[in-house]
Amino acid sequence: MFGAMYKSYFAEKLGLDPGKTTLLIMGGSMGYGNLGQTVEQIDAISYGQDFQMVVVCGNNGEAKAEIDGLKKAGKLRHRVLTTGFVNYVSLLMDAADCIVTNPGGLSVTESLSKELPMVFVDPIPGQEYRNVEFLVNNGVGLYTTKFFTVEDALNIYFNDSERRAEIESAVKRLSKPNAAKDIGDFILSIESGDEK
Repeated sequence: MFGAMYKSYFAEKLGLDPGKTTLLIMGGSMGYGNLGQTVEQIDAISYGQDFQMVVVCGNNGEAKAEIDGLKKAGKLRHRVLTTGFVNYVSLLMDAADCIVTNPGGLSVTESLSKELPMVFVDPIPGQEYRNVEFLVNNGVGLYTTKFFTVEDALNIYFNDSERRAEIESAVKRLSKPNAAKDIGDFILSIESGDEK
């Protein structure tokens, strides 16, 4: 949604390096999934450009403590900003270039409205598996598994410019940032008898 200049502005506002690619890693409000392991796997990536991570642990204090412990022990090569539950996810998404997340309805909706390419990890059985099928089949992200890892997905994101452009185009196509207004306008048009 925003150009590089705007992303840099939001990155600076968060105290991040505006010149680096920013990966946003989230596990929803509950901090679902093995966030520490995901951060370690991503941190081990040595290909592509330099990057930094923002990790939102939600209400998962153990995950935040684990990642903070890795940082304090000097075990992470990349810069990592770790938070607990926050009410400024919109700002974090504005600063991010890509999101690594489980495919919950709210996280996916917010990511689409911000036109963020997505890498899906640890879907919760049921609705999130259906979300993954829909989103991957529409080209807006990559789904990681035991055999197609987060490292594999980010290798594509960093190093396959054509595939990244396809994902970014699909995200823009599927994004409906004005959905609430459009629905409201439609309802009002029905009430006034002007529906199309």
